[in-house]
Amino acid sequence: MRNKIYVFSGCMLLSMSATLYTHAQTSTELFGQNRVQSKTFNWKYYEAKRFKIYHYDKAGTDLSRYVAEQMEQDLTAIENQMGGIFPNQLDIMLYNCFDDFQQTNIGLTSNNNIHNNTAGRVNIVGNKLVVYFTGNHSDLKRQLRSALSSIILEKTVFGDNIVESLKNALVLNLPKWFTEGYLEYVVDGWDSRTDNEWKALINTGKPLKFEELARKYPQLSGKAFWKYLIERYGEKEVKDFIFLTQNDTKINKAIRSLTDKKIVPNFDSLIVFYQNAYNTDLQNQTDITAETPLLNIENKDYQRRIYNVKVSPRGYDVAYVAWKNGMFDVILETSKQIEGIRKKHIAKIVSGGLINHNESDDPNYPILAWSNTGYKLGIIYKKYGTIYLKVYDAVKAKIEMYIISNKKFDRVLSFTFMEDDDMIVMSAIKGGQSDLYEYRLKRGRINQITNDAYDDLEPNYVSGGSRKGIAFLSNRPEPYINIQPLPNELPTGRSKGYFYNSTTQNYELLPLTPNEKGDVTQIIPYGPDNFAYLTNNNGVYNRNVVAFSRDNKNKDVAYSIPVTDGNYGILYQQYNPASKSIADAIKTPDGIKVYFRKVNLPEPFGDLKAVNRIPASLVEEAFLSNTKKNVIINDQNIKERSKASSSSTDKNNNNAKDQLDIKEGDAMQSKFSRNRKRKAADNTNTEDGAGEKVVVRAESDGFAQKLSGGSTAVTDSTQKKHIVYVDSTYIRLRSKEYKPSYKTDFYSLRLDNNILFTRYQNFTGTISTPSLGGMLSASVYDKMENYRFTGGLRIPFATNGSAYFVQFDNFKRKVDWGLTYFRETQNQDVQLIANTPAGRELFILPIKPVVNILQGYANYPLDKTKSIRLNVGLRQDRTILRAVNPVSAIVKDEDKYYITSRLEYVHDDTRAIAPNILDGLRLKLFGEYLYKLHDDNVYANGGQTRPKTGGFYNFGFDIRYYEPIYKNMIFAIRTAGAHSGGNEKILYMLGGVDNSLNAKLDDYPIPSSKFAFQSLATNLRGYNQNARNGNTYFLVNAELRMPVFETLFRKPVQSSILKNLQAIAFVDAGSAWQYLIPSKEDQRSRSATFISPTNSINSPGNVTLTVNNAGVNSVGLGYGLGLRTMLYGYFIRADAAMNLNNKIMYHISLGFDF
Repeated sequence: MRNKIYVFSGCMLLSMSATLYTHAQTSTELFGQNRVQSKTFNWKYYEAKRFKIYHYDKAGTDLSRYVAEQMEQDLTAIENQMGGIFPNQLDIMLYNCFDDFQQTNIGLTSNNNIHNNTAGRVNIVGNKLVVYFTGNHSDLKRQLRSALSSIILEKTVFGDNIVESLKNALVLNLPKWFTEGYLEYVVDGWDSRTDNEWKALINTGKPLKFEELARKYPQLSGKAFWKYLIERYGEKEVKDFIFLTQNDTKINKAIRSLTDKKIVPNFDSLIVFYQNAYNTDLQNQTDITAETPLLNIENKDYQRRIYNVKVSPRGYDVAYVAWKNGMFDVILETSKQIEGIRKKHIAKIVSGGLINHNESDDPNYPILAWSNTGYKLGIIYKKYGTIYLKVYDAVKAKIEMYIISNKKFDRVLSFTFMEDDDMIVMSAIKGGQSDLYEYRLKRGRINQITNDAYDDLEPNYVSGGSRKGIAFLSNRPEPYINIQPLPNELPTGRSKGYFYNSTTQNYELLPLTPNEKGDVTQIIPYGPDNFAYLTNNNGVYNRNVVAFSRDNKNKDVAYSIPVTDGNYGILYQQYNPASKSIADAIKTPDGIKVYFRKVNLPEPFGDLKAVNRIPASLVEEAFLSNTKKNVIINDQNIKERSKASSSSTDKNNNNAKDQLDIKEGDAMQSKFSRNRKRKAADNTNTEDGAGEKVVVRAESDGFAQKLSGGSTAVTDSTQKKHIVYVDSTYIRLRSKEYKPSYKTDFYSLRLDNNILFTRYQNFTGTISTPSLGGMLSASVYDKMENYRFTGGLRIPFATNGSAYFVQFDNFKRKVDWGLTYFRETQNQDVQLIANTPAGRELFILPIKPVVNILQGYANYPLDKTKSIRLNVGLRQDRTILRAVNPVSAIVKDEDKYYITSRLEYVHDDTRAIAPNILDGLRLKLFGEYLYKLHDDNVYANGGQTRPKTGGFYNFGFDIRYYEPIYKNMIFAIRTAGAHSGGNEKILYMLGGVDNSLNAKLDDYPIPSSKFAFQSLATNLRGYNQNARNGNTYFLVNAELRMPVFETLFRKPVQSSILKNLQAIAFVDAGSAWQYLIPSKEDQRSRSATFISPTNSINSPGNVTLTVNNAGVNSVGLGYGLGLRTMLYGYFIRADAAMNLNNKIMYHISLGFDF
């Protein structure tokens, strides 16, 4: 009679659902930003003993030469300075310009829950240096040193082996200002630009708190912190401070051990220390802000940066760039005196960029320049990969647009108008070097002026008087254009000023600035025949005037006259021929102020006198390469330093460099010389073998002479000197083709209840939140991080089953794509009711639900913040019954196959201030189409029949906005919704929270529709899951998130639990309903059919009940308070919510955000 056994398949599926465990869809939507790649990089590399240099074209080959020589100099010196050891071999990724660097995949994380979850994760300490050429070799050197220092610090903090990395990853939680400030100070020291910015913050006259400055300006404040410690306690005691921090795992304990004071009193002492130092400087320097400014550019927003201030030659027009969160505005301010009243007009000329709270400002664009008449303003900027030049014509009141082809230049650095407004001269990067070019606007014709490996920057057209041409900066060792460095010569060192005669176009240049200690910038006309430039040789950017005399060969010889000694550095200067004045833009505590000062000419045309500059009390160069200053700053030290001669200072600098065993690029540069008209070598002395040195003696004319008054004279020929050909690392290297090689990115072992790849679960009428399980995952990638392999295994604790996945990502091209295979199995028991000869019997059958998903994706980036994403996959849901009795032998396994597709538009401009604390906007709009290929079982829950094949759709949105309110306290709001339709639908069950650890399910009636899948819709705190349901839902979540200790206390907290402790106030509201538009009948009541035990599925004897909806109405509203914190890498959320029924519910869950 076994063949007469009748199996109620519908009852079987209904019983199976009682214990079936699958992944539930939550509110965890994936966002993320993009890297936009517009070119293909064909990588090659040079391999040395301790490093590899990766490059991708001829320009990179030339730059690799410099990097190889510089690395050999810096490696040992930085190890000695920081007390660490580099990995066996470093990988240096070298990009030709900033635009190419923006396309790198290095540092980009995949947008999935595996890579975003930090719990139990150990990151492998890296050995990569990613650098790019900015047109200035000195800046490239700085990038190398910064990256090297960062690697040493990372190895010191996190350790070299797995045990140390895991331990330190758990206990170390160093503030951003602490680590980044340390690196900045190691590389740059306390330079003049840092001092000027910090001085403007300190001298506000308002009560200051260091921790507030550190929150707004972490790098600058961190540098000030380390500078303060070294000045007060000496370098020897501070050198091991970060190691003491590592051993004690707390900054507070380490700082108390060093200073015998708690950290908050140290913060207060730091502020007083700098205030006293700057007050002392003011007594010895001129207060250049005492006059009434022509214009004051106010900036009360610390996230808004003002730069490229340009004053019109007419005198009353000031243009500047205002940048914030990836957006820029070119603003024109006009200040005129009308009837004794000064009136100001502000206009926005050009706007551009993309809103991106995670974006840093561009190092060059937009670039501004006034025409010589002052009636035209040129603006060069980049948009969607194209270089634009806009010329604002004040006379015609219009803007002319020009496009500069990317094939002509990699990047424009600066430009100036010639006498003809249709001609500009620009400094631009092309082929891995920065040169000067003449560019005609209307025809786009180019004439290259310089073509060599040396940096040519900041061109400024000069006309009037006896000279007409271009003043510019260059680090070339001789006053000639188009000279190439020797094979082992580094094109670095401090830039000097030169003048190129555009009329004669002579290859011989006129040197304008002496080879002094300070940096030189912004060479401008000063009267009809003189020049002026800014230099920081006393620690503050002041103005020097260039005057000329004649040497014994009747050639012009330039010498400089220091004319200002201000307490604040000059940011920008501009000569105004109409009023014969100089416009100075100076950063003060009140903003950037523009002053006009009359031009006083040198003798015999004027009575310009040199000023005696006293060195700033705090400014020093990077302590990797220069002297240390006195430990304590006081008036006596300043007086002694003001009497010290420049020769003794240079001697001390040289001694310090020898002690640190590092050769500065400019120091090496001084060892080289050449004569363009003949060979430099008269005799040579060579040695065979490795490390050979070739000493060449050069005979040439004198280069410098002393003029009366002690000024340094510079001529156009070189001094007698010895040329030392040091052994070259680069010439021993050979270029090789890069082939992908892989290393471990991370490995992780953690507790996990996140969804994995499956957005929906089979419709059963009940739902289960993922249980906690052990997740083991690992990821490997190639050196360029173009290819990534990720795998994982999860074994749930609550059920007998497993899940595993493998994933491949390809980020090499503009369109990212990848493949994923995911498999999940369960071992469960289900109840089966069947008719047998003995009557109706209940059977317990073991089953094995299996989910197989093969999925591919493609992401097309529209820009850094926007992308179009497509996912296509094949899904199999299979239920296997094990043959343990006659019933299970008869019942067939169930198989269902779906083709899934999902199209998304994603926008994400957010930045992470702290865990769960964000700033910005992110949103997702999506549409899905799912097609059922096959279904073995046509009965759905409740006895409804369902189609064997057919398709259905689903579309929805998720929008989230985060707004800072006070310090790191933010207001966050989210709105989300979705609707499905077609032959079958998706049932959304509203209520609870995502990744819940204590979820409960309500028995809210299910609509009488054909559903294929079910999904959770969260968050609706104050309610259980399935408090509302339907094929459409809408949610609003609002939260006030306050980091408790960072908001209320001054003392920095290093404990992860306390530092990430957040207090939350929230309101949730939402509803779910049938159809697209809510139906009144559906909102009031739901009907459900119950199968009689003695009837079949479609028997007329079944019972149908109509159940009224619970609650006052269909909208759920919950509000309450919560806490968040980080515990061993797990972000734990605890909420207490009250609903409309005045019932309090508690929710505990894992995960970030909503």
